[in-house]
Amino acid sequence: MPKPNVIVGLIQAIEPFAVGGAPPSAGGGEADVVPVPGTRTIRFADQDPVLLVPGASESAADLCVIELLHKIRKPAFVEINDKRVITRALAPKVTTVTGIESDGEGWFHVRLASSATRHMIPHETGHDREMLGLLQAAAKEGTTLRVTAGPDDGVILDVHPDTPDRSVPVADITPEDQVIAGVSLVSEARAREFIGKHFKPNMCHLPRVNGGCMPFQYPDDFCWAVAQRITEWLAAEKDRFVAGKVWLFGDLQVDTPNKEDCQQKWDFHVASFVRRSELHDDLLVFDPVVSLTDAIPVADWRKKVRGEQAERQITEARVYRKGKSDAGTFVHDGQVDDDLTMMRCALRRRAAGKVAPPPFDHCLVGHSLVRM
Repeated sequence: MPKPNVIVGLIQAIEPFAVGGAPPSAGGGEADVVPVPGTRTIRFADQDPVLLVPGASESAADLCVIELLHKIRKPAFVEINDKRVITRALAPKVTTVTGIESDGEGWFHVRLASSATRHMIPHETGHDREMLGLLQAAAKEGTTLRVTAGPDDGVILDVHPDTPDRSVPVADITPEDQVIAGVSLVSEARAREFIGKHFKPNMCHLPRVNGGCMPFQYPDDFCWAVAQRITEWLAAEKDRFVAGKVWLFGDLQVDTPNKEDCQQKWDFHVASFVRRSELHDDLLVFDPVVSLTDAIPVADWRKKVRGEQAERQITEARVYRKGKSDAGTFVHDGQVDDDLTMMRCALRRRAAGKVAPPPFDHCLVGHSLVRM
């Protein structure tokens, strides 16, 4: 069950609030809040309405999340104060649980099939224990959950039972040798030219996150959406390049100037690749988390994305999402754009209220990413 200051549900309407009108309150009277121009009323099913008031450092990110979830008809996780004003809006993930391990210090590492980032849950309060029980049952039985986690620390905040999306097309398994043989040969110079044309020119210019910019400065999650967009760019080149995708599964870590602690931990990661030569494993990887200037030979990329027990898998470019032990799913209409929009929402939240948005200067030494 959610906490008292939390609403989890479908958004029915987003309406402009008439300044001068009575703000919503749980008791039906006027709440002690003065809305400003741009305030919106957010309506949920079976709930009193709440307000989203502009001006707070993360209000633009909250509106970004709310508008997307309303558009795609997915539940939102919304925290409110005692005046029924939204303090934070997050997007739950519909997912299965692929593993749970204790760190021996009161925390559990939870692996989610639909998220690359590292998730954790403590074993302290009754609410935590209730959520942990649902997660453990789902890991054992293979059932689907709706899981909400903090945007920066990955700490799980809410867990609900859910149902899998049966409309997503399931991928076929294609042997690795066959996939690689069908991938285009591309020289390092041509790959560098491609990156110069697409990466930095399309990257979001912080602190503003506008339009359809690519949120490369958000390394936490949605690597599958970035990889898919890059394969689309490659296919649209005059050479009609055919890419593949390289996946890593395990306890992964990469150095990045886009997190304040200069590193990102993942449970899996994926990037697009082409072939550099006819040699079987001579692959060039396009991964903006690692480099915004060059395609990286796969052996060097593997050194950057560290993980001693990591397992590598190769798939066709059309495989959008997959787990370590399944064939994955193909992309369906609108999915890439929706996932990239959610990345932009998350990046907008991270950039808000910072003295300087990412990349963080203390992390930049020796990295190919420069401040835009």
